[in-house]
Formats: sequence, structure tokens, C-alpha cells
Amino acid sequence: MKRFVWSIGVLAGVLVFAPARAVTAQGVTSAAVAGRVTDESGAPVPSAGLTLVNASTGQRYTRRTAEDGRYNFENVAVGGPYTLQTRALGFEAARSDPFYLTLGQRLEVDVSVKRAAVGLEAVTVTGEASPLVSRSRTGAQTFVSDSIIHRLPTLSRNFTDFIVTVPQVVSSGVPGTTLGGQNNRFNNIQIDGGVNNDLFGLAASGVPGGQANVHPISVEAVREYQVLIAPYDVRQGSFTGGLVNAVTKSGTNEFHGSAFAFLQNQSLVGKDTADKKAADFTQSQYGGTFGGPLIRDRLHFFGSVDVQHRETPSTAIAASAQQIGSDTTGGQDSVGVGIRQVTADRVTDILRTVYGFDPGTWREFQIGNPDKNIFGKITAQLGTNSQLEGSYNFVDANQDNLIRNSAATGFRDGYELSNSGYNFRTQTNTAKAKWTSALGGNNSNELLLGYQRIRDKRALPNAVPLIFVGGDRGGTNIAAGAERFSQGNSLDQDIYEVTDNFTFSKGTHLLTVGTHNEFFHFFNVFFPASLGVWSFADTAALRAGTPNRYERAVALRPEGPNTDFDVRQLGFYAQDQFTARPGLTITAGLRADIPSMDKPTFNPTLDSSALNINTGAFPSGNILWSPRLGFNYDLHGDQSTLLRGGIGIFSGRPPYVWVSNAFGNTGREQATLTCTTAPTMPAFNLEAPLGDGRDLRLPLHEVHQPVLHQ
Repeated sequence: MKRFVWSIGVLAGVLVFAPARAVTAQGVTSAAVAGRVTDESGAPVPSAGLTLVNASTGQRYTRRTAEDGRYNFENVAVGGPYTLQTRALGFEAARSDPFYLTLGQRLEVDVSVKRAAVGLEAVTVTGEASPLVSRSRTGAQTFVSDSIIHRLPTLSRNFTDFIVTVPQVVSSGVPGTTLGGQNNRFNNIQIDGGVNNDLFGLAASGVPGGQANVHPISVEAVREYQVLIAPYDVRQGSFTGGLVNAVTKSGTNEFHGSAFAFLQNQSLVGKDTADKKAADFTQSQYGGTFGGPLIRDRLHFFGSVDVQHRETPSTAIAASAQQIGSDTTGGQDSVGVGIRQVTADRVTDILRTVYGFDPGTWREFQIGNPDKNIFGKITAQLGTNSQLEGSYNFVDANQDNLIRNSAATGFRDGYELSNSGYNFRTQTNTAKAKWTSALGGNNSNELLLGYQRIRDKRALPNAVPLIFVGGDRGGTNIAAGAERFSQGNSLDQDIYEVTDNFTFSKGTHLLTVGTHNEFFHFFNVFFPASLGVWSFADTAALRAGTPNRYERAVALRPEGPNTDFDVRQLGFYAQDQFTARPGLTITAGLRADIPSMDKPTFNPTLDSSALNINTGAFPSGNILWSPRLGFNYDLHGDQSTLLRGGIGIFSGRPPYVWVSNAFGNTGREQATLTCTTAPTMPAFNLEAPLGDGRDLRLPLHEVHQPVLHQ
């Protein structure tokens, strides 16, 4: 998918003049410092030595100025405090005041040094930069600092909660979060430079395991992040909505830890506008962080543990809010449901006593939702200008799901008894590595590696067929047994990433060439009704074991109706950021992404039919071109008035559930057996098929005229 964007904006403000100022952003997960060294007359000072030191970690970066006095430090770790020291033969030393760097910032520090003279003190370079009025911006973006993360209130304590502070973000009245007017499935979430969003596209939250309301990473482990709507830096891609780019905390030379505990329940919530109290619920969260040096100035660690648990009554959740009443007088218990207590009790009793199966209860049910997150990070200073970091993030969560819709059609849902729902279980393991280094002169390189393993599954309380029993009002049903769409439902995702960015300078030009490559493997099991679906007219028919309908999905191939495919996306880009004139910075780049993937099974029957559908035809290898041009102009040279904007094309991934449907619906994976008349009806039983459902386990001698739907 592609999105064509142009934007231009004018930002006016008053700012105290400072020789340090921010210009075009650098680094996917880092920052940069650049500028020029001149003497008192304004002439460039070549071969001056500069040292950038992070006092909190001991990391050191060194550079020498070019013939025109320019220098640049690329891929500098976010944080600080940093000091910049300048030395040149025949000149007094210069030292800046401490300063901090934010994600994506490129801080420009011009240094003026004095000729050496007896009795003169060292020159000190001072200055400050405002991230709000910054030449680092071209397209629409918002920076969420660690201060904002810790100061703003949040009930769910999820770092993505603060996205709603961005003007271009809408979260009310839409599924998920919309960035730049696009569906949430077209957004991209990066943590430490690696993908961390729901690539398959099933979760409204847009994060892995979102169907279980997971927190992708503890808010206590996030240092800061950007929300980018139209970044004209070609290194940022894989989205047509918006990009959330976050970096995590690291250890320092000081040991530091924290502990937290939070509790919410209905007693802490006020009444709504209708003077109604909140339904009973409990949400607890506790954990802590700890970090420090393993080897001072060389090796540091950081870790966090975050555990949450939520319990909510089924009546407080929209999908299960329908509830048989407690007042049985005059049929009041069936109002809004169409099923009376006595009928639901009778179904429960028959299944327990006659068929030996506990279907649960019709009463209110507590929906549990535990969630835990463990994060760890090691940062090593390999030497001057070289840093290596590795991180691991573990997420494990599950959520109970119950659907109570007594009038549902299509032989699905119904008024589910408490053992008839499913438990959505998700587990995500993420490993990332980053190596930044200088490769001689003013050349720098950033290498990012990532692997993410996601396992989602719907677990059933009872692996028995789904059973519908008619209620007291026509068209209503009580449901017991395995939920229809959870009978064989799991998703495995393996995601590999390799990114490399090489940056070098030529005079006023800062050039970047790089590659971003993604490799995905998806294995999706979606086999609804594979355990079977029985339907009974009423409780008498259930007791007699005389169903009026039976349905069962069967596999048509030995490996079962599983979707198993790979996706490869190779990306290449080049960019030139140059100063066209004092105060005017132009960024021009071109990006090419080449997605390719496996092909679905070819179905000759459909190909030769009147429809003439070739299920094996699939788009692959088409180049997605993304040219971009951005500018930032300081009109008066003092940052009081800035004009910025740009034009560009952005391309991103599709939700791969759409792609998966092409692999799982060729007509050669599964078929549905439907029996609706007495001669074709098998004898009622609660036996579940073996394994993946390929063994029918049916008394086939009683099946005479089944109807097959392919």
C-alpha cells in the first residue's frame, strides 16, 4: 500500500539565541551532534580534535574536523549529560556546558576557539536547544519525553496511551488508534529499531498479543519515543499511517532502582452522568526496575518486571453483557434474553447427568486477564566510537472470552454457558542487538538485528463439540461446548530483521545509504467447527439425543487446512541532507521496498470453471518506490521563525491476515459436512475428533446424503 503526502507548516516562536541548535534528525534509535569549528575571525579550523563524553556511562566519541572545519558525530546514544571538548594546535581548549540528547535529534554546536595566549583561560562553549522549536523537524511529528511519560496520568499504564496527545491521532469512535487518518493496521511500532506491531492484523491495539490486552513493554522500561506522521527521512518506512518509534532505558555508572504497585477497583471510580456506579472490577499492577554498572564506563545493565492482573464481571463486557435475570416472577428473568433460568438449569443438568459433561453456569462469570512483562538490556562500550547493546523482552498474557448473544444466527455464539467460551493465550519473545561504530574519518555505521517469536492460541475449557439448545423464545439458543471459531485456532509468527545504515559527509552534504530487510514466517490454523456443531430444538430433544442439525468441518489434505507461508521484504535507500544556504536544510532521498512471498495452492477446478479464477496467481516482487523531499528554513537565523515542510510517498505492509485468506481459501483445504434430515443424521455423541480433525470419528454407515460445501 502507498500513501502520497505533502505538508508545509509555519511555526513562529521566541527563543533565546544559542550557538547550539538542533537540525535534521539523525539515527533510527539514536541522536547526533554536528557543527563547525572556527577561529575568532570566522575562518575554519581544520584537523581540530573533538571528544564527546557521556558522563553517565563513560562512552566516548572522537572526531577531527574537515578542511572546512565541519565535524559530525552520528549514532550517539540518547541521554546524557554530554560534554563536548575541542582542542587544536595553537588554540585554547574549548569545553561545552553539559547537555542532553533526545531521540532523533541532531544538535548543532558551532565552536569558536581563541588563539593560545599566556594567561588566558579555556574557552567554554554554552548553549541550549528547544525540542519544540527545532530545525530537526520537516514533517509532522511529536516527541514524547521521559518526563511526559512519568508525569501524565494513565489508568492502563501502557506507554502507547500517550499517543493520544498527538493532534493527528484519533482514538475515540474508531477501532484501535488512527494515525494520519489511516486504519491502525497501517501503522508501524518500533522499539529499539525493531518491529513491534501486530503484522498479522487481528488486534485492534496494533501490538502483538493485543487480543489479550497485552502491554508490549513495561512503561517503566521506555525512555522516550516519537510519533511520526510524515518523516521525510527515508530510513523510516513500513507504514502508511504513522510510526511510533521508541527507545528503552539503559544502565549507567550509578545503581538505580524503583518499585511500584497500583490498585484500581469500582470503589475508586465515581458515578457516571446517569448517577450509576461502576461495575465491580479489580486491576492490580506491581513490579520494579534496576540498573547499574557491571564494569564502570564499560558494561552496564538494566532490567524491569511488570505484572498486571484484571478481573471484570462478564456483564461489564459488551460481548457477554447479556444476562439471564435473577427475578423469576412472571418470566422477568428472560427479559432481553428470551431464555429463562429453569431452561438454562435444565440444559446444564442434562449435560452433566446424561452425557457426563460440565458446561458451566448461566450466571455472571469473572473474566480474568493476567499479563506479565520481563525486560533486560546489556550495553557495552567496546571502545571509543563503538557501542554494542542487546536486549530481550518477554510478554505472556491470557484473557477469558465469553459471548452471550442468545439471538445470534449462523449457528454461532448463542447464550454461552461459562465453560463454553475460550481463553486467548499469547506469548512473545523478542531479542534485539545494535552495534554502532565509526569507520574512519567522519564515517559511521549503525547495524540493527532483531528476532521476534509470537505464539497465539485459543484454549478451550472442554474439547467437545458445540451444542445449541433452543431457548424459550423463537430464534434463541443456549450454547455449551467448544466455541465454533476456537475449534482449531492458533497463529505462529517468526519475524527476522536486518538493518544497516552507513553515513558519511562530503563538505556540506551528509550522505546516508542503507538497507532494511524483513523476513516473516506465518503458520495459521483456522479450522472452525472442526470438533462439530450439534443443534437441538429444545431440552426434550437434548435429553432424547435427537438433534435437528449437525455440522462438521473436515480436512481435504493430509497436512490439514493450515496456512503456512513466508514473506520477504528487501529495502534499499539513499539520502542526501545538505545546507543549501545558511539556515536552510534540505533532505532528499529515495527508498525502494521489494516485497515477495510464497504462492497459494493452485485449484484447477476453479481455474477451468466459468469463474476462471487462478488461486495460484499472487502479486510478488513489485517494487514500491518512495521518493521524499523535506526542508527546514530558519527565516531569520535565530530560530524565532521556522518554515518547514515536504512532499513524499510512503509505503507499508498489508495486514497479513488478508494474505493468509488467499492461502487458506483456495477450495482445496477444507470442506463442511452438513446434515439436516433424519436419514443423514449421525448418532449424537460428545467425542472430539483425533488430532487436527482429519479423522471424522463419525458413524458413517448412518450418513447417507451429506451436503458438502467447499
